[in-house]
Amino acid sequence: MDDVVRKWTDFRYLRPDDGEELRVEVGCRYDGLLATCCLEVSALDRVIFNLANNALRASAAPRVRLEIDPVEPDAVRWLVVNAIDDENQAWLSDKLGDEPQGLFEEGLSRGSHGLGLANCADFVAAAFGLNDPGLAVEEGYVGVWFGNGLFAAWAHWPALERLGEEP
Repeated sequence: MDDVVRKWTDFRYLRPDDGEELRVEVGCRYDGLLATCCLEVSALDRVIFNLANNALRASAAPRVRLEIDPVEPDAVRWLVVNAIDDENQAWLSDKLGDEPQGLFEEGLSRGSHGLGLANCADFVAAAFGLNDPGLAVEEGYVGVWFGNGLFAAWAHWPALERLGEEP
């Protein structure tokens, strides 16, 4: 867990369209183990990268926030929050209406391929043993919210034992 927090704390990103440097701020309240094997770490890293990349590309502010929190039962929520401008908020409202979770469907994107968030749903569904990424969306394991100039996207990941506790 320490390696992931260290990797993302003050992560710097140069936005290709305008060259603006953005940073990731991290808050972590989870002190457990992250994964049981390297492949699982890679899958989770991909989920975090896709959420963060989406936020960094669209952020209307120089900082993006990553929050890592334990949630019941036995999961960790990876929440990425960024400011959005009126134009992006209008686009989201127009494309998604009352169904913001549609962002997890392949092909929906503003200037990209629309695979990143769809991949998040795929990985998270597999991590929880769900046979359909749509179930990960329906059950709230992945999701988005936007309004009042903010955009938030999250993914849950199964938690392992907390450090110092007996299995």
